[in-house]
Amino acid sequence: MRVALTLLLLLALPARADRVELRTGPALDGAVLAAGPTRLVVDGPQGVVFLERAAVRGVVDALGQPVALPAGEADPVGVVRVLEGGVRVQRRDVDVPLSIHGAAAVVLEGDLLRTTPYGRVTLVVAGGAQVSARGDAVVRFRQGTPELVEGTLRLELEQGAARVLLPEGRLVVTDGRAQVEHVRGRSRVLCVSGRAVLQAHEGYTLELPRNHAVDVKAQREREPASVAASNANAWPVRLEQGDQWVSVQPGERVVLLGLVAERRGDTRDPPAEPEPRVARRSPTPTQTAPVSPPAPAPRAAVGVVVRAAAKLQLDRPGEPSRRLEPAEAEGFSLWPGDALVTAEGNAWVEASGARVQVAADTRLTLRPPEGGPAFRVRGEATFETDGQVSVGVDGGEVGLLRGRVVVQSGDAGVAIRVAGGTAGARLGDEVRAELLAPADLRAVLEPRGRVRLSVPADGQGVEVTAGTLDLRLAGQRWVSHGRTGDLQTIDLWSGARLELLGQVRARVLPGPAETELLAVDGLAAPLPLVPGTYRIAREGAAVRVLGAPVGVAPAPAAPAPGPVVEAPERRPPPTPAPPLPAAQPAGGGQETHTLRNGAVVTTRGWGPLRVARDGAQEVEVEGPNGRLFLGPNARVTLSRRAGVAGLPATSRVETSDGRWVEHEEDAAPFDLWLGGDGRLRVSVRGDALPRGVEVEPGCSFDLTIRRDRYVLANVFGQVVYVDLGQQVSVTRRSGLRVRPGK
Repeated sequence: MRVALTLLLLLALPARADRVELRTGPALDGAVLAAGPTRLVVDGPQGVVFLERAAVRGVVDALGQPVALPAGEADPVGVVRVLEGGVRVQRRDVDVPLSIHGAAAVVLEGDLLRTTPYGRVTLVVAGGAQVSARGDAVVRFRQGTPELVEGTLRLELEQGAARVLLPEGRLVVTDGRAQVEHVRGRSRVLCVSGRAVLQAHEGYTLELPRNHAVDVKAQREREPASVAASNANAWPVRLEQGDQWVSVQPGERVVLLGLVAERRGDTRDPPAEPEPRVARRSPTPTQTAPVSPPAPAPRAAVGVVVRAAAKLQLDRPGEPSRRLEPAEAEGFSLWPGDALVTAEGNAWVEASGARVQVAADTRLTLRPPEGGPAFRVRGEATFETDGQVSVGVDGGEVGLLRGRVVVQSGDAGVAIRVAGGTAGARLGDEVRAELLAPADLRAVLEPRGRVRLSVPADGQGVEVTAGTLDLRLAGQRWVSHGRTGDLQTIDLWSGARLELLGQVRARVLPGPAETELLAVDGLAAPLPLVPGTYRIAREGAAVRVLGAPVGVAPAPAAPAPGPVVEAPERRPPPTPAPPLPAAQPAGGGQETHTLRNGAVVTTRGWGPLRVARDGAQEVEVEGPNGRLFLGPNARVTLSRRAGVAGLPATSRVETSDGRWVEHEEDAAPFDLWLGGDGRLRVSVRGDALPRGVEVEPGCSFDLTIRRDRYVLANVFGQVVYVDLGQQVSVTRRSGLRVRPGK
C-alpha cells in the first residue's frame, strides 16, 4: 500500500519550472503541478491554466535549462482552492491526501472525491469553472467532467459554458451559477444566475432561467421519469421532448410516461417514430387525469415572399437548403420555422400581419411551431404593421404596435429606429424601453450579462426601465445595467454608479439648472445625482443609504404611513337637515363607511367617497380612474398621496390582509373587484389588449399601475411586469401563473 501511494505521489509531483513555452502564443510563467498523457496544469501569476500537452513546446527553469515533463497515467482535471473540514480523495482504491498547495492540490481523471457532512471543497477545473462540493458529497471525475453521485454540488462560471453530470443526465450552465442537490433518488436543480439546461437521459430537455428550480427524477423500474417545478418560480419552465413541448407551471409536476407503441382501439403496427406521452399533475387535487399534448397540426403557409431583388436561400426545418431565383421567389409560400437568407439584394415578405423589407446580407426566421416571436432577425429588416408584431433579436425582443420600425441585430449589438407608432424593447432579463416615434435606440450586450442602452445625439428621449431604476434617456446619454444575485449595479452617463441591494425602487428626475435628482421609494427626499457611487439597500420595510458621493447628504427614510389624526373640530349647534349619505364624508381625513351589503370602506386623505350603486350584493364605488366593485362584507382602505419632487400623485386600494393596488396619476384606467371571500381581480384598460390579474386572499402581492404604461407586480418578493394581453393569477399554493397575451 505504501509503495503504491509513493508511486502515485511521485507521478503527480510538480515540475520545478519557471517558464512553459507554447508552440503558438506567449509563454506562461509558473510551475507545472501535474502532467498526464494528454493534458497538464500550470499554476502561476495568471492563475491555474490547463494546457493540452501537444500545445507545449517545452519547459525551462530559471536558468533556461530544459526540464522534462512527468508522464502520469491520468490527466489532471481540477486544482483545489478551498478545503474545509473532512475531504478525502480515493485514487485507484487508495486514499490520497489532499491539500491546497502543490501537487497534492491536483485531482486526476477517475478520482472519487468525498466530503463529510461539514466538509467543503472548491476546485478550479478546465475551462475556468469553479466546482464546489459539500454535504456528504460524492463526486467522480469522468473525461474531465465532474459527476455528482450524491450530496450537493455548485458550478460557477462567469463567462462561457460548463458541464456537470447528474444521475438524471447532463447539466450545462452558461454565464452563471447553478446548484444541484441529489438525495433520495432525485435531484433538485437551481439556476442561481445565467442559464442552465438539463439534458436528461430520457431524451427531454429542460431550460431554467435565473432564480428558477425544479426537482427531477430519472426513470426507474415501475416508476416513470418526472419533473416538478418549484412553487417559487416566477415563470413556467419549458420542457421539450422531440417535436413536443410542455410548459411546466410553478408548483406543477409532469410525469413522462415513456414511449407509446400502442393506442387503445388501434390494432395497426406501432408508428415508426413513437411519440412521448406526458401526464401533468396540477397542484389542484381534483386534476389528476393524464393529459396528453395535442397532436401537431399539419403545416400550413403563414406568409409569402412578395418579391426579391436577387437570389434567396431558403432554410426549411427537415429539408436541405435550397436557392430561389427571383422569378421563383415571387409568391413563394412560407411555413412556420422557415428562414430566408439574402445575400446581394433586398427581399419583401408578408407574414403574421406585417410587411417586412429584408435588407441584403440578412437572415429572417419565421416563428417556429413551438412558439416565440413572430420573426427573428440577424442583420437588418424593416417591419410595418397595422396591428401588433414581435421581433426577436440577439438577447431580447422588440414589439411594434401599429407603426413602422427598422431593426438591426448582429455582433455589434442591436439598433432600433421607430418611424411610426409605438415600440417596446426587452434586452436581457431586466432592461426594457418604450419608444414613441420618432425614436432611436442602441443596445449592446456586455460581458457578464450587462446590458448597455444609448440614444444617438440627434435622437429623442426614450423611457427606460433598467432593473428597478426608471429614467429617461435623452440624446448622447447611456445607461448600463447588470445584476449579481440581489445586487444591481447601474452606471449612468453622468459618471454616477448605483449599487442597489434588494428591491430598491428608484427614478432619475430632472432637477434645477439642468441637473438630475435620484428619487428612491422609501426616502423622504430625492438625492442630487452627481458622479460617484451610491450604495442603497432595502432592509425589511426600510430603505437605507449605505454610501454616497462626497458632498451628498443621505436623505432620511420616509416615515411609515399611519392613521391620520385630526384636530378636534368645533361644530356649530345642529340644525334640522337630512342626513348625509355614507358616501359623502365631510372632510379629507380618515373616515369609515359601512355600505348596504356590509362592506366597510376606510378612506385616508381620499376626499368624498362616491357610491355609484349601493346594492344588497355588490356595491360600485368610484375609483381613482375606474370603478371599484365590493362584495358582501368586503373590507378595503382607500388612500391618496400628493406628488412631491417630480414624483406623481398616487392612489392606493388596500385589502385587510395587506394586498394593495397603487395607481399613478395619468396612468391607464382600471377596474377592481373584491369579493366577500377576499378574492381580488384587477383589469387594466386603456390599451388594445387589456391586462388582468386575479389574486386569492393571503398572498404577498402588490400591483403598481404606472403612468409610463407599465404594470408592475410584486409577488412573494419577485418583481414581474404584466405585459399587454397577459392574464396573471396568484395563489398561495401555486404562486404566480401567467397566460401570455395573444
